[in-house]
Amino acid sequence: MISKIALAHPGVHAGMSRLKPAPWMGRVKRLRRAAGILAGLGLAAALGAAAPAHAESLRGFSQNATDRQFDYYATDPHSVHRIAVVMQYHWNPALRCMAQNRYVCAHNQLDFILRWVPDDPQALMLMLGLALRAHRPQDAMPYLQAALRFCPRCAAVHAVDAIFLADTGQTVRAVRQYQKSLALNPDAADVHYDLGLALFSEKRYRSANEEAHRAYALGSTLAGLRLKLEKVGAWKPVAARPASAAPVAQGQG
Repeated sequence: MISKIALAHPGVHAGMSRLKPAPWMGRVKRLRRAAGILAGLGLAAALGAAAPAHAESLRGFSQNATDRQFDYYATDPHSVHRIAVVMQYHWNPALRCMAQNRYVCAHNQLDFILRWVPDDPQALMLMLGLALRAHRPQDAMPYLQAALRFCPRCAAVHAVDAIFLADTGQTVRAVRQYQKSLALNPDAADVHYDLGLALFSEKRYRSANEEAHRAYALGSTLAGLRLKLEKVGAWKPVAARPASAAPVAQGQG
């Protein structure tokens, strides 16, 4: 990818390569790139489609005190060490629970990670995929909201939230979140692409066409958006402009 949000701790999510990818994760493999995530989510194992029988066993989310939380992108030795300790004891157990279709177990392991590291994009994406697969989107919402409060200028967090909104049918809000992500990281090809898809679903074809051209100019190789636009006669050449030009404002197009 041309546009990626650099991860401060590229090794902390080791272990996902040992899990077999599930068919339903195909789209999420691309979405994690949209969030600037360099490794892992597409290699998580399949989850059971049913919601957990004993949802009351899920831990209720509550914010830790600020001095007990760590920024995923921090580079100071104390933060790096503490985050590594959290991942050492909870990341692989979360993956094992997912591989065994144990929703509550996986949720609670990811819950621990996100209490300590609210803006960890891979853990957020796993929590999102876990909740949507089990038809329990409400289980992911507190973590996304906490991440946005903790790191309002993290492009990846806004992108993950936009993915959640789009996947739960909240397209107008998703468009706004994609735009916020791009305002922070304007050269993210897959975010432009996903914004184009959201605009297309709103029948804002001109704006969707512009986002498609931005995405392709930045290196996206996915043909789906272009094919959609061609099908409705909306694939048009656009005037040359910087690929990082600001995305369309809400209500235009």
